[in-house]
Amino acid sequence: MAAVTTSACTNPAASTLLGFGAPIGFGFDSTAMTATATTTIAITGCPGITKGKIRIQCTNPNAATTFAVGLITATDGTTTVQVGGTTTFAATAAGTKFDFIKEFVLPISANSFSIVFTLAGSTTTGTVNTEIYGNP
Repeated sequence: MAAVTTSACTNPAASTLLGFGAPIGFGFDSTAMTATATTTIAITGCPGITKGKIRIQCTNPNAATTFAVGLITATDGTTTVQVGGTTTFAATAAGTKFDFIKEFVLPISANSFSIVFTLAGSTTTGTVNTEIYGNP
């Protein structure tokens, strides 16, 4: 897991945030995944986000790799809230790139988000870029 200071995504989700106002809080992550396993990526240090957008992108999966994005949660350090369903989207076809954006409004002032990924296939590699933009 590699916390980064700017988004690795092309055309960041912040550009679509007009309906929620200009983003004040944000968090980014870019993680190269190489194992057939379930991996949780945590994005921390978000300054009290209650509404915004999360974007999850994979631009370079191996031809034999499938990705599934599972549970997304947000926490304020005391209360954890599930963002969406238990499966954000089911496994992609092998080697399929994906780019997913989800809007959210939370009942808490979140400072951390977690996203669960599951990789499968005979050879599993791919970099996942994640960005969160939001407001108090």
